[in-house]
Amino acid sequence: MVTGWESACEVTCVECGIVFSVPVSFVDERQKDGATFFCPNGHKLTYGETELDRLKKDNKELKGKLARYTERLAGKELSIIQLKLSLAATRAWVTRLKGKKKSE
Repeated sequence: MVTGWESACEVTCVECGIVFSVPVSFVDERQKDGATFFCPNGHKLTYGETELDRLKKDNKELKGKLARYTERLAGKELSIIQLKLSLAATRAWVTRLKGKKKSE
């Protein structure tokens, strides 16, 4: 029994198409750290952002936008309420003025 060996993973170079084996731990580390490694023919390879990472980032950005828009909407609703109250007060004031002119 051979000891000290771990499972291997096949990697395909996107530049030249060569298929080569590397330890699974190597692939795991490169996927985590995004460091550059090379195929046997010398082409640079890098694991980019995974689909899950991209979706998580997009989700975070969209949650931030939603929070900002919700905050802006709340501010607009408050402004509308303030304008309605101001309009009601102005109408009451005009009504009182009309009442005073009629009594004069």
